[in-house]
Amino acid sequence: MSAVDDAMRRRAIHRQAHLLYDRMRGRIHVHLTTAVPVSDALASRSAKNLRAVLGGEPILRRVTDPALIGGAVLRVGDIVYDSSVANQLRNIRQ
Repeated sequence: MSAVDDAMRRRAIHRQAHLLYDRMRGRIHVHLTTAVPVSDALASRSAKNLRAVLGGEPILRRVTDPALIGGAVLRVGDIVYDSSVANQLRNIRQ
């Protein structure tokens, strides 16, 4: 086992330990991807709404991706809610 492999394993274990700890504390990791940066006020309102829907404390990670054109993609665990303009255009083409 190389030092690089060992470091990668330790990082993976550390990441999983944090996820388990967050789950025990009722924290839910949420990824919000938008075409333009989300303001702090909008992120706060989104977190409040998510808290009510999810029944836990959302940990909101904001990502900007101009390829979305508009709208948003929300990922909660393995579930993805895609209301981006890019996705809507893709669906129209099909």
